[in-house]
Amino acid sequence: MKISSKITSILLIAALAAGSSVFAASAIDEENSTESNSNNEVVAYAESVEVSVDTSPEIMVEQVATNPVATGTVQISRNKLTLGVGEGFKLNATVKNTNDPSQALSWSSSNKAVLTVTGNGNVKTVKEGIAVVTVKLKNGSSASCTVTVKKAPTSISLNKKSITLGVGEVFDLNSSLPSGCGAYSIKYYSNNSSVAPVKAAGGLVTAKRAGTAVITAKTYNGKTVSCNVTVKNAPNKISLNKTSLTLGVGEKYDLNSSLPKGTAAYKVLYSTNNAGVADVKAAGGLVTAKRAGTVVVTATTYNGKKVSCKITVKNAPNKISLNKTSLSLNKQGTFDLNSSLPSGTASHSVVYSSSNPKVAEVKSAGGFVTAKSAGTAVITAKTYNGKTAKCTVKVSNASYTQDDLYCLAAVIWQEAGASYCSDRLQLLVANVVMNHVESPYFPNTIRGVITRKGAYGKMYWDGVSIPKANDPITKAAIDRCYANAKKILEGYRILPSSVIYQAGFVQGSGVYTYEEGMYFCYK
Repeated sequence: MKISSKITSILLIAALAAGSSVFAASAIDEENSTESNSNNEVVAYAESVEVSVDTSPEIMVEQVATNPVATGTVQISRNKLTLGVGEGFKLNATVKNTNDPSQALSWSSSNKAVLTVTGNGNVKTVKEGIAVVTVKLKNGSSASCTVTVKKAPTSISLNKKSITLGVGEVFDLNSSLPSGCGAYSIKYYSNNSSVAPVKAAGGLVTAKRAGTAVITAKTYNGKTVSCNVTVKNAPNKISLNKTSLTLGVGEKYDLNSSLPKGTAAYKVLYSTNNAGVADVKAAGGLVTAKRAGTVVVTATTYNGKKVSCKITVKNAPNKISLNKTSLSLNKQGTFDLNSSLPSGTASHSVVYSSSNPKVAEVKSAGGFVTAKSAGTAVITAKTYNGKTAKCTVKVSNASYTQDDLYCLAAVIWQEAGASYCSDRLQLLVANVVMNHVESPYFPNTIRGVITRKGAYGKMYWDGVSIPKANDPITKAAIDRCYANAKKILEGYRILPSSVIYQAGFVQGSGVYTYEEGMYFCYK
């Protein structure tokens, strides 16, 4: 039997290569849709057939790729690294956004003469230089670490050779290597972890209890260095060298702290409540006066103990004056040079110096002058901002006369000769007399000072006298008056030169001291 049909062939392979959907149809004439064969069997044909091929990437991979490439991006644990020759280091890699976390990684070195790397990221340095370690995925993703290889260290240093901490305090021991050397691996050890344990990596020390410990840092190639750590009890308070202070604008002052005996705090932090008036270094306490005003600077220990200093800032001085511009002293004589500044200004630091210390030396702080040998010296007082004042000191080898000694001993006998009066009181009395002699406003001899009207009572009317020593007690008392008079005449001073009044009542501009019933007052 003859069958009439119309068939459209479909080339699936070509269609797959072209990446399109293919439709195949077998068209059979409607009138010949069924026919009988020679055996009277009926043959049925599909009226039409559609074949569709999905060409999305997932299906294409399944149909075409026999070894699929996993997805993902590789990342490396470090981008830069410095090592020493002979040092090893483990680089780690992770794969992100992947459908196969366990996919293989490949490692390589850009310069195997400098360093090598194993298949699991273990780096081993060979010689000085720079090399890049790269880790890759099969899909092309890669990450790199630039490794600088330096000389193996020949030694190691720490930022502290010894340190004292308080219980509960921590300190970071930092190490350093000679120039041109490198070492990533530096391990820290404590020989007494109950007193001061240390982090093996990094060197962070923690003070646990009172005692001592030795912390050792060791490089990968065996170089070591140690720090002696002393741990004391935590402080229960803190003190400053000043509780109040006056500075001039631009002046600096170092606030020093102190702690109770047996306690410690390496870390004391300083702060100010007004940095515009006076700033302070957080570590160390160096104060800088900025502008006129008042400010409170506070020192705080690591365990929260605090103390404060009130600071008044005044304008910088435009000049400085001394209480003497010229001065005559005998050898071993002394004099207190006092300075003064214009109203509204301040200079906490006034430094004194001598042009010739062999003739006259001076205390750099305070201005106390001591005559050393015959000659002339210029004493200069200088403020923090460079303002100066000078005093010319002439030193003579001339000694005191016997009349000077007799007159001064007589004053001491009259004013403080009793056995119950102290040596200090006798020296105070004699010092007032010498302050008169050295002042331009009074006679320049001891006899002239003590015999002037209204000065020492009966000496003006009856003259200077000392009774005869008719018994041992009186003799001992008179001898003591002479000894203290001699001490003053040879240069010893116990009073500032501005103290010129001595009486049983207050005189002058103010009281310097009150002792044993007597007032010693300023001019």
